[in-house]
Amino acid sequence: MRAWFRVASAVAPTVAERQAATIFCTPKRRRSRDVERVPPGARRVLLDHGDHRLVGWEWGLGTKPIVLLVHGWSGIGSDMAPVAEALVDEGFRALAFDMPAHGKSPGKQTSLAEWLEAIAAIDRWTGGLAGVLGHSFGATAATLALEAGLSAPRAVLIAPAPGPMHYIDRVSRFIGLPGARVSGMVRELEARVGREIPYFDSVRAARSLDRPALLLHDPADQEVPWDGVRALAAAWRGARLETRSGVGHYRILRDPDIALSAAAFLAANVKD
Repeated sequence: MRAWFRVASAVAPTVAERQAATIFCTPKRRRSRDVERVPPGARRVLLDHGDHRLVGWEWGLGTKPIVLLVHGWSGIGSDMAPVAEALVDEGFRALAFDMPAHGKSPGKQTSLAEWLEAIAAIDRWTGGLAGVLGHSFGATAATLALEAGLSAPRAVLIAPAPGPMHYIDRVSRFIGLPGARVSGMVRELEARVGREIPYFDSVRAARSLDRPALLLHDPADQEVPWDGVRALAAAWRGARLETRSGVGHYRILRDPDIALSAAAFLAANVKD
């Protein structure tokens, strides 16, 4: 792949930039046995919005306040099951959908812009949320959705990812896209999503937010830089940053202390 991009960048730069943008927008599909597994205690739910269908899971009784759980890039809704179970114990309903082009929801490519449309559709469908909790890329989507008017009055962000430029740089280096072609890749991405890439920076969005938020992060996380999480917490009025060591980027979702902390924070704010 690196050799292909090296040659294509020299002889057909526009093709190379377009292909790099396609790779950036294409999540890795999980193994079928992970996708097919039914989370314990969950009910399958479907939501159609526009030309899209979202497949998800619901935990808890129908009359309880709802918390939306948003998984990360290349994740699936059932990744959020440990947190969902802790939320049910605190008296909530929990909803976690496979986002577009993930899990059982259809599609091959997706973007933050598409995730924001999906989250807005879920918000309308529920009639209002008691909270939102996101992991990694899902935490970025949650932050941007709150800026755009998501009804949730409080949020929990677990290992929140920075803006997309951080990952554009990483993907470009991984595939061997020459630096001279990165700006073309960015222009292609902006044409696809209909906005300039800086709009999707979570720190920029957080500057307009003033509501309770809990950020949970392992400073040694190899996927999400610690400095970015600190900047996000500093930009968000009402945010509290707590560190957890030894849980990394993915195991953090399965850590019982993380689930309990998240659920207790949301429950305390409901009572307040």
